[in-house]
Amino acid sequence: MKFYNYINEGRSQKIEQSKALEIIRKNCNQILSNYKKTGRYIYRGLENDTYTLYIDPKKSIRKSANTKNYYTLLIDHIWKEWSDYPKRSQSIICTNNLVTAEGFGSPYIIFPYNNSKIGICPSEDLWISFNNVLNSQTLEDFVFVILGLLDGLNIKYGNIDTNPKDLEMALNEMGNLMRNDEKKLKTVDDIWTKEGFGFGIEGFVEQNKNFADYLGELFDPDKNRFRLTDTKQGIQGNGNELWTDGECIMININNLDMGSISKFIEGI
Repeated sequence: MKFYNYINEGRSQKIEQSKALEIIRKNCNQILSNYKKTGRYIYRGLENDTYTLYIDPKKSIRKSANTKNYYTLLIDHIWKEWSDYPKRSQSIICTNNLVTAEGFGSPYIIFPYNNSKIGICPSEDLWISFNNVLNSQTLEDFVFVILGLLDGLNIKYGNIDTNPKDLEMALNEMGNLMRNDEKKLKTVDDIWTKEGFGFGIEGFVEQNKNFADYLGELFDPDKNRFRLTDTKQGIQGNGNELWTDGECIMININNLDMGSISKFIEGI
């Protein structure tokens, strides 16, 4: 589960409890109000025992851990369909399920600053959130197939794992080869069919668009049941991965059950 790679990031700073509560009341009152109304909270599990923490995700660039960075480049920089969402590379990854957070360390309740955007996956992990496109395959499976095809077609563009322009050009070159070379098109289509993805290459060939743009439409967040919300609207669901790029206060709720958490929130 790749969620682990992000839920234990070490970018947070210790902050005094009194200061943290003051900030929540002043700068995080939108999410606090929603928490009190709905009882639905944003959690984050950390290997940390500090009681109160502060983080500003936008001050650092998070690269994908234990995997390549391609999907982050696609979502953050190449697929325009995701432009309204917080950038994954400058966000903290969270969950709306307490048990999930507890599985990664001490659970914290997250208080994003007012007007922070929040992306919500349709499942517990981004990697398995594209069933409409990939059937039973994961986003990681898809990325590995793309990389294998780029290598097999001898397409090389600079630093495709760090430079979104290089990655976009490589994908579009792959599309050009498929359109102009029937043998290469069949090679790609055969691999696509074998992998069991929920879409065929023939749909791309019939359209007059770049391959990167074609993929962006398939992986459109709306078509794949992602949701974009903010601290004013609050969150829904249970067992979903979430992410936000807003400044946050995080409070350790280790050893509190749901009833105690509710009383704690009411007391802020």
